[in-house]
Amino acid sequence: MNVVAHVRFRPVRYGYDGGDRPPHMASLADQFRAAPVLVSLSLGSLLACVGLFFGTMALLALGYTDGTRPLWLAVIVVGVAVTVLWNVCYPLYDAYLA
Repeated sequence: MNVVAHVRFRPVRYGYDGGDRPPHMASLADQFRAAPVLVSLSLGSLLACVGLFFGTMALLALGYTDGTRPLWLAVIVVGVAVTVLWNVCYPLYDAYLA
């Protein structure tokens, strides 16, 4: 007997007036109005991570030379800064100031 065949899937009802998105899905503008600092940090971190990815790929193609040494250092510093922000600073802020 196939167990999956007996499972009934029902549509999820969100309890909203039929708009485009469920109530728990706020637009980016709504989120920014509610918490501008947090949204700015999140978007900045996203852009930094995308930049780190493409920067690392470009530097891997160039190799490690005297000319690329400062760029490698910049990639490491930005990566450490993003990591410290979300793994140290934000939990401390959330625990003690929020």
